[in-house]
Amino acid sequence: METLSSFRKSITSKISTLFNTNYHLNAKKKYLHEFFKKEDLKNISIDGLDYFIIPKQYYIWKGISTNDKKNKNVDIDSKDTKNILNNLSSYFFADKDTASRYGTNRANDKEGGVDLQFKIIDDIVLLDISSINTIVTLFRYLKNIKLENLSENDYLLENYNEELKNWNKSEILKKKYITEDIFFEKKWKVDIAHIITDTLGNFKPNKIDGKLTFPNTPIKVERKSDEFSDQELVKLICGMKSNKINGWIYFKENQEDGNEIIFHDEILICNPYGYIEYIDYHKI
Repeated sequence: METLSSFRKSITSKISTLFNTNYHLNAKKKYLHEFFKKEDLKNISIDGLDYFIIPKQYYIWKGISTNDKKNKNVDIDSKDTKNILNNLSSYFFADKDTASRYGTNRANDKEGGVDLQFKIIDDIVLLDISSINTIVTLFRYLKNIKLENLSENDYLLENYNEELKNWNKSEILKKKYITEDIFFEKKWKVDIAHIITDTLGNFKPNKIDGKLTFPNTPIKVERKSDEFSDQELVKLICGMKSNKINGWIYFKENQEDGNEIIFHDEILICNPYGYIEYIDYHKI
């Protein structure tokens, strides 16, 4: 994965070719309550990244509490999809069972718990973040990225410029990282690589002389979630998308069982406009 620019050109060309062919799924199930099964979805791999394609006519869900202040402008009785999407606080979509954890099963009628149903109206291409190949490719890209390549991704460039301002203002940071090149290699790239290890892959930090260095390359899928890290992951992945890439999909079956908490299946859509249509809400 040399640059995001070459990645965009490659994925756009190859996926456009794919969509121009008439592929047919063996099982055209309209999922209503269960998460998608891998074997029912078209999948492709490009430049070390794995993708699944969810075809139109399938359904996805989102559970919310209408009494939560962040959802105060969500009019669940409206049939205006754009209006609904404009006022949702985030775009995490999953099956009804998982969505209900954040809607009907989490919030009772008094709290306004509902599950919102959406119909896919155009095929969506999702990065498979439950694939170790995808995780390692993303990690290695961040590990090997050059300063001159940052302009190819708005998120990475904005993040670096903000951190560079902090470095310029901090005498402590300047003593640790005496030049911008050292700051970039030894501080910023280390921190940015943690987006992957903090959210998707196993985490094992390295320290040399008390300084945190690059974590080891992930060797297994380990989906973890907190609000800040997930927001950064969204910015990173959505910043990579071409017109044909819509977000990510995660299958919990790829995470080993044991003492660790198994993260639920999930879908994130970076830009849902024109790809999904609001159907209705469910209170049970």
